[in-house]
Amino acid sequence: MMLTRRVFRVRHSASAAVASRWNSSYEKQNEAALALMRETSRLEREVLLPLNDKLYGPLNRAVEDRLPSLPFVFLLGNHSSGKSSFINHVLQREVQTTGVAPTDDGFTIISNGSSDHDQDGPALIGDPDLGFSGLRQFGPNLIQKTNLKIRANIPISNHFMMVDSPGMIDSPASFHATTDQDRGYDFPKVVQWYAERADVILLFFDPDKPGTTGETLSILTNSLVGMDHKLHIVLNKVDQFRKIHDFARAYGSLCWNLSK
Repeated sequence: MMLTRRVFRVRHSASAAVASRWNSSYEKQNEAALALMRETSRLEREVLLPLNDKLYGPLNRAVEDRLPSLPFVFLLGNHSSGKSSFINHVLQREVQTTGVAPTDDGFTIISNGSSDHDQDGPALIGDPDLGFSGLRQFGPNLIQKTNLKIRANIPISNHFMMVDSPGMIDSPASFHATTDQDRGYDFPKVVQWYAERADVILLFFDPDKPGTTGETLSILTNSLVGMDHKLHIVLNKVDQFRKIHDFARAYGSLCWNLSK
């Protein structure tokens, strides 16, 4: 049974004195949190799981079934729907590349740390303490297209992570070709793996392209089944509407497509 994890909001109303004390002890707290996570994983591996085997307990030994070390928000959407811009806005710095054309064909995990550095897919998935070892089942192509970005002094602190996904191709004719050839891995299954473990799923739509055909429709009807309780649909870029009628048309089109 999956334990419920809470995502805590970062408070911005601290006084100057409190903020100063926080900044001075920030790195120590971060290192302490990482040390606690490693020690907890060690106790689970060396104490709880062996005891579980002796007593035929309910715990699963499989590393692949472990949850990620922190709660995370999973972002989905068509290409150019605003996922990367949303991440940069929330984190208050340029972490992801933005653009009208597809800018990324892999999954990016973003977490807080004491300094900026990136970690490639093999190192990320090979570390059992991080909780992403289960992605190994989807093959080397996915591993090479997965990376971890650790950034210092971002608002999410040590409370949760964000996972950005490749933009979905909203074209029925190219769906199978894109999945089998260009991506090189089972994209719907990978999305389902992340979605099952995510605490919040944000599905972005662009007002100019509010359709749900092709890859998007497949993800909605297969990979996200039974996850309505944590799925939030975001009609992004609403500032582009000049009239309320434009918003009504885009909203109506999106609702119609989602009802298929």
